[in-house]
Amino acid sequence: MVACLIFILMAVQVYQIPVPLILSNLLNMLLGLGIIIGLSAALGRLLVYLRKRQ
Repeated sequence: MVACLIFILMAVQVYQIPVPLILSNLLNMLLGLGIIIGLSAALGRLLVYLRKRQ
């Protein structure tokens, strides 16, 4: 985690990437990850339901 923090600080300092851009990309990634996890959970529940039905 320390290495990630150092990398982010380096990106802000050296490459002059604005912090709001980094935060918006992080939030977009977390939203996408949440959607993927939600769909996986729904598919898992559907499979369990279908197996119990038979």
